[in-house]
Amino acid sequence: MAKLFFYHDTRSGKGEFPIKIRIQHNKCKAYLGTDIKVSMDQWDDVNGVIVNHPQSRTLNILLGSKFQRAQEIILNLDLARKTNNFSASELKEIIENDGVIVDKNRKRFMEFYLDCMAAKKKESTRSSYMQALNNFQKFDPLLSEKYFEDIDLEYLQRLDAWFESRGVTVNSRAVYYRNLKSVFNDAIASQLTSEYPFKRFKIKTTPTDKRNLSIEELRLLSNFPITYGFHAKYRDMFMLMFYMRGINSVDLFGLKESNIRNGRINYIRAKTGKPYSVKIEPEMQEIIDRYKGKDYLIDVCDGAKDKKEWTAKYKGFLQRMNKGLKKIGPVTWTKQQGPSPVFKPILPMISQYWCRHTCATIMAALDIPFATISASLGHDHGLKVTNIYIEYNEKKVDDANRKLIDYVNQPCSA
Repeated sequence: MAKLFFYHDTRSGKGEFPIKIRIQHNKCKAYLGTDIKVSMDQWDDVNGVIVNHPQSRTLNILLGSKFQRAQEIILNLDLARKTNNFSASELKEIIENDGVIVDKNRKRFMEFYLDCMAAKKKESTRSSYMQALNNFQKFDPLLSEKYFEDIDLEYLQRLDAWFESRGVTVNSRAVYYRNLKSVFNDAIASQLTSEYPFKRFKIKTTPTDKRNLSIEELRLLSNFPITYGFHAKYRDMFMLMFYMRGINSVDLFGLKESNIRNGRINYIRAKTGKPYSVKIEPEMQEIIDRYKGKDYLIDVCDGAKDKKEWTAKYKGFLQRMNKGLKKIGPVTWTKQQGPSPVFKPILPMISQYWCRHTCATIMAALDIPFATISASLGHDHGLKVTNIYIEYNEKKVDDANRKLIDYVNQPCSA
């Protein structure tokens, strides 16, 4: 059994010296601080009490309570026959942790979170995990010291209140919590914890507003006489995405000449890893020819030396495109502080994200079968097992897309 003694440590300092609790165990010693200091003539080493001090009664009570708690922890370890598993220094750490035995081989929450993030194959998923973690750390600067047991229901409730106070939307929070929930599930599977706060903490979501243009709005955008800056290019990119069945921007700007075979553009969608094949229609070819790149099919990312530079070019253009789309409309000029444009947007809510929704909505309005719409967008149609054995008729998808393009390009009075 470990033995405890009071010890007046006069080895360093002058005037007042700290009183410590000495832990003797297996012929080794460790010293536990008490945050109490007294001079040499104020300490009775024989009886282990403070004397001749104006607050001796209060200080002795504090020393007694600290000593009693330390003894209680050691006795509990003795009863569990665990004392001999630890050195004197380790017993000191256990007492400092109020009897909690910390497994030094156990991973902390943040360490395991980063491991889970690194294991994700998709860059977009890793980016989502990183964004969530950045927000968690803003809420809790000491997150790196936390274990899974520290992140309980009350912790998540405080985190949610913090998000709400900063105007973070319910759906954005839901993304962060789903990442956190996934990490907890992995930790449980790895037997790192048995705690699971999501049994009682429910992830809330709200319906996402539909982001689609009516056929009249799309025709207005397609035919509007643009004269300002790069607005025409932004509109043309939107229309090209639409003509290509709602292709995602990251896929469009990554296309190369090698993706074209037999009059079709073939590519693997970055988000899902599924193959796409789009028949090149004259309306697509006209836009491609107008903005044809040297390194890529479209010139947006030309000159990128590596993936990092390509991503910077792509994201920079997309940001400018989304801002530019919202400004398309009649332009007037003011000379109050030099010539500057004043925009009167025709579609102030639009962004490139509206393209895919618009494609699906207008197809549905044309009574194109749901299975064909799903195939056009690259979604599973019917039972997943059936999809393994049946390749959906490519001609049906091509015909549906041609019907869609013809409908959009009818005169506005139609």
